[in-house]
Amino acid sequence: GDERAGTLSPGRRMGEEMKSILRAEKECYICLRPYPVQLHHIFEGSRRRISDRLGLVVWLCPKCHDDIHREPELMRRLKQVAQRTYEKEHPRAEWMREVQKNYLED
Repeated sequence: GDERAGTLSPGRRMGEEMKSILRAEKECYICLRPYPVQLHHIFEGSRRRISDRLGLVVWLCPKCHDDIHREPELMRRLKQVAQRTYEKEHPRAEWMREVQKNYLED
């Protein structure tokens, strides 16, 4: 498979932890609780590798992690924030090549 080893930026492995481009602090991205937190991949399933490679991950407390999987609107808003954050440093064309969907209503 195509690992694209040369494209580990902006998300980089720090030991076994993935660096998030959304927030560096290890606290819940939604409610800001510091502990306990779980790593949430913004894109899951077959797209999980994209989340890993691009740093599209956030820390969530168990309650917010459950909520995000039950509430499609919350998940959609998180994907929009991820795209906006990614596009601060990268062109839209690169997002579309990687993710293949525009989550922003321009």
